[in-house]
Amino acid sequence: MPVIDVHHHVWDLSNSDYAWLQAPIWDSIRRNFSYDELRPALRECGVDKTVLVQADNSVSDCLAMQAVAAREDSVAGFVGWVPLETTLHALAALDALAEDPKFVGIRHVLTFESDDDWILRPGVQRSLGELERRGLTLDITTDRLVHLGHVPALARAFPDLRIAINHIGKPPIGARGWEPWAGTLAAAAAFPNVCAKLSGLTTPYRPEWTGEDFRPYVNFALEQFGPQRLMFGSNWPVTLVAGSYRQHWDAIHSVLDGLSASELAAIRGGTAVRFYHLDV
Repeated sequence: MPVIDVHHHVWDLSNSDYAWLQAPIWDSIRRNFSYDELRPALRECGVDKTVLVQADNSVSDCLAMQAVAAREDSVAGFVGWVPLETTLHALAALDALAEDPKFVGIRHVLTFESDDDWILRPGVQRSLGELERRGLTLDITTDRLVHLGHVPALARAFPDLRIAINHIGKPPIGARGWEPWAGTLAAAAAFPNVCAKLSGLTTPYRPEWTGEDFRPYVNFALEQFGPQRLMFGSNWPVTLVAGSYRQHWDAIHSVLDGLSASELAAIRGGTAVRFYHLDV
């Protein structure tokens, strides 16, 4: 089974607005990032394949991701973007993307919406039904806890839609908090069509961190999902604000040190292959 990083980005600032990068916290990564820059880190950590994930809610970003996936053999799949709120536009975009064998699913960065309940809007719900019908996936961003709280309703409404919670629901690691994150994540994990990514756990708010900072959160995710519904992801290059790719890799694996070989293999690739239907 190949080792797969299921969550990373690349971007070229000439392709899209990437307005979120204007926040001061992202000063150090407000530049172009290419797959060529990621490749040495993948090689160093023994990562064989990746899943490229959209970084802006725009057609231009999605097309740029598609182009990178097309020319990079080690990109096993990409999670794109379509205008979910307008069903006719979403259908047209999905039809165009359907011809690409590396297109695996959709993500919409919910933080960019002022309406916390945006994903529950009727037009969006119709488009999610179309994702379900086509066997595609939905990546859920949970920068605000209310978005994680919507996952049970989505999983119940679309039982055949495979849903991936990004960054295990953004636990309050920097504040060393617990609830209501833990209970909300557990409610989402109760649905078998929901998986989660062990990604984006390093935090820019605590400059000195180790794997021990997020050990209780990873262990809780393991209890709720089990290795068969967890996936490793780097969140590169966003993770660079708090350390290198290797630091993130080593920290995550220090927390997973008690797992069996088969459990570790699931998190490092097996779950991703099943969830995204990757041809590896």
